[in-house]
Amino acid sequence: PKLLLGEKKRTRGACDDDGDGETTASENTNQPSAKRRLLFGRYVQLIQCAPNVQAVYKIVRKLTGNIGGNGYSGPIYGELTMHSMQKMINLMMETAGLGESSRFIDVGSGIGKPNLHVAQYPGVAFSCGVEMEHTRWSLGMTCLKACLDVAVHNETQNSSSITNKSNQIQGNTMFLHSNILEAKTFDPFTHVYMFSIGFPPDLWIQLAEKWNESNPETCMYLICYHGPKDIIDCYEFEVELVAQTPTSMHGSKEGHMGYIYKRTNTGTDESEDSTTSRPSESGGAIYCDPLFETSYKLV
Repeated sequence: PKLLLGEKKRTRGACDDDGDGETTASENTNQPSAKRRLLFGRYVQLIQCAPNVQAVYKIVRKLTGNIGGNGYSGPIYGELTMHSMQKMINLMMETAGLGESSRFIDVGSGIGKPNLHVAQYPGVAFSCGVEMEHTRWSLGMTCLKACLDVAVHNETQNSSSITNKSNQIQGNTMFLHSNILEAKTFDPFTHVYMFSIGFPPDLWIQLAEKWNESNPETCMYLICYHGPKDIIDCYEFEVELVAQTPTSMHGSKEGHMGYIYKRTNTGTDESEDSTTSRPSESGGAIYCDPLFETSYKLV
């Protein structure tokens, strides 16, 4: 598997647009670009985020505070910094084919930052978050509405001047106030994301069952923060490790390793039960679990 440590060393302390202080420091002594910032006598290079991504985080921060959700359940949920999330997305694009045709779900989406992020960059076709806690789901809906209001306003005011998609706030996002255990599979999603720190064992067992029953031709990548010993050996997700990278938490020095897994059961050796339990997808139709069907049709 690929360990994304690269040629750069992570440091902390620089002021950036997300207020998280996360940077990657370069040992290059050449004249730095305008986007580099000086930190303790060294030049640093921030992981770059698209303008619409930065605009969305600014809207969310204004509505929910720096920690997110005005601190509500923050210690329980946790949030990646904008730049750490961008690093995970860059790795997903490089190793897991995340792109404009992808369908992305965040299990335990909180106030929805990862969903809003991937909807802007790379601009996925469908971004869905599932959250049980009503207050955080409600905050997520408030943030989504505010983002869409800004998008409509910008389109009305600057319809002829905005040509770069990275400057436009995108939609394609839905938040469900639901229990993921109500779903039988993760269909129609191609990428299943979960900030899994704190997930109990019984939840993992049920998530693994849903993953293994999902469409092996389309539901291909699992992104979480538990290593292969848990995901593969203990809970028996039918996956293999593709890549991993360290990440940082918002508002603290805590960090977690992010892992990207690829499905190993490709559908050629499906059991009779799993083959017959899913409707046929002939004619290019995409099967969708009933829990997500209404939202998918709306987007």
